Amino acid sequence: MKTFVLLLLGSVLSSFGQGIGFDFQNVPPGALPGGFLTLEVDGVTAFFGAAGTTVSVSPNAGVHVLHTASFTGQIGIEFSVPVRQVTLSLDPLLPAPPHTAAIVGYYDRNFSSVSIPNPRSTSGSSLVYSRGSDFWGVLLENMGNGFALSRLVIQPVPPAVSYLVGAISTNIDRQTGLYYQQVIVTNSGVNPIQGLRISATNLPSGLRLVSATGTNASSGTPFVEFISSLSPGATLALSLAYYSFTRLAPSEVGVSVEAVIPPILTASGGETLAVRRAFIRPDRKTAVEFDSLLGRSYLFEYSDDLRQWKQAQPVVVGDGTRMIWVDTGPPGTDSPPSASRFYRVVLLPP
Repeated sequence: MKTFVLLLLGSVLSSFGQGIGFDFQNVPPGALPGGFLTLEVDGVTAFFGAAGTTVSVSPNAGVHVLHTASFTGQIGIEFSVPVRQVTLSLDPLLPAPPHTAAIVGYYDRNFSSVSIPNPRSTSGSSLVYSRGSDFWGVLLENMGNGFALSRLVIQPVPPAVSYLVGAISTNIDRQTGLYYQQVIVTNSGVNPIQGLRISATNLPSGLRLVSATGTNASSGTPFVEFISSLSPGATLALSLAYYSFTRLAPSEVGVSVEAVIPPILTASGGETLAVRRAFIRPDRKTAVEFDSLLGRSYLFEYSDDLRQWKQAQPVVVGDGTRMIWVDTGPPGTDSPPSASRFYRVVLLPP
């Protein structure tokens, strides 16, 4: 019987240090119901609201643009994360120039509008607004012949993360054949953290981070992703798993932690199978036995009430034997396993 520990596989995420862009190309032309529009990119939501909000197709290469019914008035734009800068792109052809727009207010963390003295305006194609402190949206107003918004880019505020890295255990896990390392992460900022990326550096030859989700493009180091939120002041214990080909306890591995915008997990859409058995190990981790088919992929789901099910990461590939999957808690699941947690295994389509 082969044993697998919970691994976390996923896609490379957008960092808080990168700009996130929104446009309207996938929004059908016409008036929007209720005058509202919500867009989502990389897990960040932008909400647009104004009376008579409409999407039109500009003569400028068929670009879809957002505007009020008469191209005049105001459009409020709110974001699901705090930002430090917003860059707005205005269409040069709609409405007929000249046209002038200004950012006349910003939204605070309570989404209350705060007026901006001497607001910056433009008669050109772009408008940039930034503050010394974070904000959650802007209020854009016509200052002339109207305006049409073609795109906006936001710079999210990087959350503050502090962490304490424990030594890798010198005792091998006899059931999994792995060595574990605990990392304690604290959200030391004032805003929620939506996800974490934990990178392992200085890995010696013969040592593999089996809980890795991917590889950092710039450094080539493996990383693990935690796909859940962490409230301000909250602390989380993460477990990293290593496999040593020499069977010797690893040492001198570097660990770094950063906040990221996590991906959105979609429904599995596979066939739910019976779990052979689930049992709590002496170390309080939960092991789940299941029968596998060679080369087929399996997804594990967990629930505390048998109504709301969450996806654990990663997808496990079967080897044709009875296998064991181990729930070690974060980063693969959003909290440590407990006696009240239920599990089910899903056979994914080939």
